[in-house]
Amino acid sequence: MSLSNKLSITDVDVKGKRVLIRV
Repeated sequence: MSLSNKLSITDVDVKGKRVLIRV
């Protein structure tokens, strides 16, 4: 994932699942 995407979307690993959280 690019840094630009990281600024708008936080990738959080929950119970082995990837959850995209909009900030």
